[in-house]
Amino acid sequence: YEPTEIWHWNASASAASSTTSDVDGDGDSDNDNAKDDVFQLPDDDDDEGEGCCQSRVASMSVGGQHIIILLEDGTVLTAGSNLRGQLMRSTPRGVGGSSDPVLRKAPLSYGVKAVAAGGEHTLILYKEGDLLGGGSNAWGQLGQYAKVAGDTSADPEGRYQVASDVSRRGLVAGYGTTHFGKLSGSYWGMGMDVDGVLGVG
Repeated sequence: YEPTEIWHWNASASAASSTTSDVDGDGDSDNDNAKDDVFQLPDDDDDEGEGCCQSRVASMSVGGQHIIILLEDGTVLTAGSNLRGQLMRSTPRGVGGSSDPVLRKAPLSYGVKAVAAGGEHTLILYKEGDLLGGGSNAWGQLGQYAKVAGDTSADPEGRYQVASDVSRRGLVAGYGTTHFGKLSGSYWGMGMDVDGVLGVG
């Protein structure tokens, strides 16, 4: 495969995934309603893709109905549902869903170390150790105890400061939870504590 293509398979109405089928074995999809099963990363000619995708994919994470992609040069792209603002773009919640990854530029003063997608939230870890999150905070998975899912962040791209001094090891976004390790060696969890998943129930 080419390093500028992301292949994905899943039965979903979300733009984060697609379904194709080849019943007659001719190599072509026989489902007229099926979406293309390849994400074409933006190129230099795209409005938002200037210089964005000359780098290979370093990692990616798939959430409930969205995907986040980290390139080796630190570029972050998101696609799929934006119902809760999980694409972390400068668009209102519920607006801006995309069937193709769209460049989301990280602040110039930081480099991105890791990304994670949860059920309806997204996490981005910067090299300075700052963990930012966007999307649903319905169970406190973004660490915003006093806020609810419909609150608007002061950050124009919908990001909350979740934690600082965070290590890359152990960064996980669950359906309604966030888990991460600190540089000090401690391990933290926040969000929905169903069946004791946070270790406190």
